[in-house]
Amino acid sequence: IIQQLMVNKFLQLLFVLFICASMQAQVTYSDDFEAYNAGSTVVTNNSTNWRTWGSTTGGAADDAYITEEAAASGTKSIKIEATVADGGPEDLILKLNNANVNKGLVDVSFNLLVVKGKSGYFNFQSTTTPGTGWAMEFFINNDGTIDVSSNSKAFSNQLTYTPDKWFNFRAVIDATNNLWQIYIDGECKATYRSGLASVASID
Repeated sequence: IIQQLMVNKFLQLLFVLFICASMQAQVTYSDDFEAYNAGSTVVTNNSTNWRTWGSTTGGAADDAYITEEAAASGTKSIKIEATVADGGPEDLILKLNNANVNKGLVDVSFNLLVVKGKSGYFNFQSTTTPGTGWAMEFFINNDGTIDVSSNSKAFSNQLTYTPDKWFNFRAVIDATNNLWQIYIDGECKATYRSGLASVASID
């Protein structure tokens, strides 16, 4: 659930996945949402790469909408806006090659705009079944800080961003060694180890 969070180019860079020990395969996915119609839902447009927490086909209450209200580039982005106090009902998931990745490199980059006075949240799920493991969580506070935790364990070092301004988030995940390098606007801000040994999606 991401409160009043607009996301453009939600997966902009590159996934590189080692499928097995003897064979290396590279999987790349990018999306700038320009081909989607404003007012339509994300999973309805692309259920191959996207799903929601509760649906694989889209169009449900937890699907998110394409908007032309703001964009980091082009004209469109995803708008995720909470309508209840605890967040939701929109709960969008980007699948990482439909796999639980525990070897190789996963490189994820996307642009975020958190409206001034609002907060946001996203996480990386550890398995392809939502709700079975939170590999890494990012709590975007309205004061410009981001709290990070893994498997319910909070890390002491916070990240920072500028509210009401687009910023780029990037995670370079060495799944083999369980090392997560986190970049904000191109600068490496922290390195973490997940409490779980795999990553499968971005929620």
